Amino acid sequence: MYTIKLKLYKPSKRKKDIIDEAMKNYSLAYQYLLDRAYEDIKRIERDFKDGRGSYSTMSIIKWIDKDICKELNSFSIEPFKDALKMEFASTLVGYLKLKQSKGRVCYPCAYISDEKLEKMYSDITKEFLENKKNFSYYEAEIEKILKKNKLKPLFFGRYDKNRNYCLLYDEKADRYFAKLYLLNVKSKKREKINVNDERSLKYVFKDFETVEDRGRKECFLIFPLSFGKYQEEYLKQALKDSSILKVARLVKENGEYYLLITLDIKMPDRIETLNFMGVSRGIDNDICYTISNDEGFELESGYISKDNIYCIANYIVERAYENKCQVIMHKNFNRGDRLKWVEGDKKMMPRLSPREYNKLCSILNYKLLEKGLPPPVKVSCKGIYTTCPSCLSNTIKNRFSEKLYICVYCGYADNIEHIGSLNTSRRLIKYRHDKIKIKVVKNNGILRFVNNDLNLNFVPKNPYNCKEEFLEHLRMLIKEFYSINSVKDKNYKKKYSLIKKIESSKDIFEQIQIIE
Repeated sequence: MYTIKLKLYKPSKRKKDIIDEAMKNYSLAYQYLLDRAYEDIKRIERDFKDGRGSYSTMSIIKWIDKDICKELNSFSIEPFKDALKMEFASTLVGYLKLKQSKGRVCYPCAYISDEKLEKMYSDITKEFLENKKNFSYYEAEIEKILKKNKLKPLFFGRYDKNRNYCLLYDEKADRYFAKLYLLNVKSKKREKINVNDERSLKYVFKDFETVEDRGRKECFLIFPLSFGKYQEEYLKQALKDSSILKVARLVKENGEYYLLITLDIKMPDRIETLNFMGVSRGIDNDICYTISNDEGFELESGYISKDNIYCIANYIVERAYENKCQVIMHKNFNRGDRLKWVEGDKKMMPRLSPREYNKLCSILNYKLLEKGLPPPVKVSCKGIYTTCPSCLSNTIKNRFSEKLYICVYCGYADNIEHIGSLNTSRRLIKYRHDKIKIKVVKNNGILRFVNNDLNLNFVPKNPYNCKEEFLEHLRMLIKEFYSINSVKDKNYKKKYSLIKKIESSKDIFEQIQIIE
């Protein structure tokens, strides 16, 4: 499955108002179902399990009886009723399964109306003024409720020319349009849709029929679409086989409206990667990249500066595809990569903000998959611009100026942008060679092997010959890790990576470093 994003091109104010009203009604109806379910949650948990004792979308949908369906009609969401029930049921299934595994989880909230938002904001402000403590907590609470005040995207549960949504094509002008059912039959906002005689709109659907003017008020609206070249390639495939068009969502972003269509397309065969490509931010350039082989030897490096972030992504994909690379990028910008440089009044900032860099990563997630390459691996950015690629010393003193890097221990000198991408390209190799550190504690003549990340606390029966006993204890820890749902463990990811390292090792003792 793959999703393409198409922009509704310059919709009129009337059409915008209709979309906004439909989104608000959908959001209110969605939250209504969640509120009703919360009141009946114990019965739902008890009586609406599937045959395996778990929860499924179809089993939860059965909870929505005739009375609830009648209540939904008051929100005027008839065109989306089936899709709404599916999306609600999917949300509740996710909550119930998470509750089964973790025990205590927050109940989902889809939308906070303006009226409810005003009251919640007033309560939080009043509580803060009374306590006048922990400002960051109240600030976070306000941000949390503001996020829930955004309208939910409209969900179209199927592709059909007579309901939900479909695409239209004008062969003469080579233009695409979206036909969206946004109104119910009782709506006073319905109008006649006059198909222009100069256009010959055809359904992107089976027999490619021509759209006819039926001379009556319709429940749908027609929108011209705007998109890029890569989306157009997929639309051309849809002209040949419309069955690839599946569900869609209509979203609103920064005052613009977009149709996100899911396509049932076979992705290319997975390419086995041979090299690593580190992609990091720059000060003079948007991006610096370095390609290293499996042993960390540098094969290629370069700089990318383009007006459009999609063009940057395309160039990265091109180089990664040609060199069969696993792309490596950064995460955890809240900890700081220390790329910016401040000297007196002078401040040098990276060309790309963390937000823009993260957007680049999200674009590469699907663009790399289109080429048969794996999505980017995200590693910590900590020390990426302060670690010497030669001697591996890590100190801020290595940063000589805004652009120059000189290692204070070995004298290695380089451009700071290249240092970042080179270290990034070698980060997975470093992880592979890092030893698992196990501390040996001796107390009252008793030896104890300790590693808090693995929850290892091993006391051998025979400290002079405990190799097999130690291996058996590790096997028990691994079995325990998989049998217990460890996702709720704060150190789950770190523990998982260590266990995978143990499992993939031919000789575990080569991966262990004993420290006292």
